[in-house]
Amino acid sequence: MKFKKNFIIILFTFLFAILLGVYAQKIASFFGDNLYMIVLVITTIISIGLFAVAIVLEFMILISGEIKSRVFSMILTVVLLITIIIGLYVSWWSLFIMAMSFG
Repeated sequence: MKFKKNFIIILFTFLFAILLGVYAQKIASFFGDNLYMIVLVITTIISIGLFAVAIVLEFMILISGEIKSRVFSMILTVVLLITIIIGLYVSWWSLFIMAMSFG
């Protein structure tokens, strides 16, 4: 039961980080010109932080020995690698958009 709860938390953290990272510019545009850069920087930092939290949680589950089955261990290892790859891609995209917005 605890594994399912942790996996759901990781999934929602990962999905929210993707949404914040990809749509940071659109979210920041809702706040107008005065707060645009501040909101863009904040959403980018939160997105990168959420990716880091998801990766750390997945790694902690893997090394804690909480998973007894070798199949589930392999699945979580693949999920960890996918999280790292997508996290790097979305984080670099967010940083690129933020750098281009600074001009």
